[in-house]
Amino acid sequence: MVNLYCPHPAQQPKHLVVALSPNRSASWRQTRVAMLVFCLPGIIIASIWSYLGFWPVLPIAGAEMAMLAYLWYRVSRFTYQRQTLYLHAEHIVAQRHQKDTRPLCFQRRGCFIWVHEQAKQELVLSDEHHSITLGEFLNQQEQQKLVDVLRHQGLRICYQAWWKH
Repeated sequence: MVNLYCPHPAQQPKHLVVALSPNRSASWRQTRVAMLVFCLPGIIIASIWSYLGFWPVLPIAGAEMAMLAYLWYRVSRFTYQRQTLYLHAEHIVAQRHQKDTRPLCFQRRGCFIWVHEQAKQELVLSDEHHSITLGEFLNQQEQQKLVDVLRHQGLRICYQAWWKH
């Protein structure tokens, strides 16, 4: 999802905030309820089989439910990623909202967007000193919207396959 904010349109017309986040179809609470709905019947059935004497079913069912819950947790955690671009007149600040990541400051004069077109399009913000991948969790339409916003803000867009554009 690509969201645009202009904090002070009257004071700084060149200042724009672009917030990037993946599409999220379920909240963490909804994911936990779904995990409970899927795991509870399996645990109940495994408990019944264990009570009837087929106890080897219980650890296998427990491992299966634990793996399912872990994978759902990882997918849900992935949907809470964020990336923010602060577009100022002289520089651009790119920030990933993850642990142990510092914002990167790019000089706007030498900055450009490099578009790699492979199986999935990849956008890289670069200057002489830094580069960062933008919106790797965005779908193709959202990536195109981001390219259009950045082009409208005056950034150079460089395509890997320049003859197609």
